[in-house]
Amino acid sequence: MRARRRGFLLVLALFMVTFISVLALAFLGSAPLGYRTALSGTFEQQSRWLAQAGIEDARLKLERDPLFPPPEGDEGKFYSYSEEVRELGGGATVGTFDVVIDQSCAEAPYALVRIISTGRLVRQGAEIRKTICAEIDINAKDRRAGHESEDNPNLFRIVNWNEEVEQQ
Repeated sequence: MRARRRGFLLVLALFMVTFISVLALAFLGSAPLGYRTALSGTFEQQSRWLAQAGIEDARLKLERDPLFPPPEGDEGKFYSYSEEVRELGGGATVGTFDVVIDQSCAEAPYALVRIISTGRLVRQGAEIRKTICAEIDINAKDRRAGHESEDNPNLFRIVNWNEEVEQQ
């Protein structure tokens, strides 16, 4: 009777070791997926920062340089440019941003400039893009009723913001 009991305990112990081994392998197999997911989120955030850098670059150029953007085709309504973003100290290229400035609504009654910026990041053979569209208020006078004679406190400030992600 004791021999049967020992045999049963031995089989039970082997079953438990096998079960724990299978669980351990399952957890080890899912670790790379979690790593790739976290890395993808990091790259998406970096492309978002590049797009935000493009928005802020264009907004500051509009605010500080009265001759920006230079008048070109399409009666000066659209202007585009790209810039590389490098690590501090002139190191390796981090990514780029492409900016389109749409001045088709710059006249009254809208007095808005639309800036579309796409941050582009190439990592591990894939290009990750994040596009942001922002509208800038360029009306010198306040829009609020009863304040039309006052200066606009939101001059060259973002009044609308929209984001989208593209992965290729």
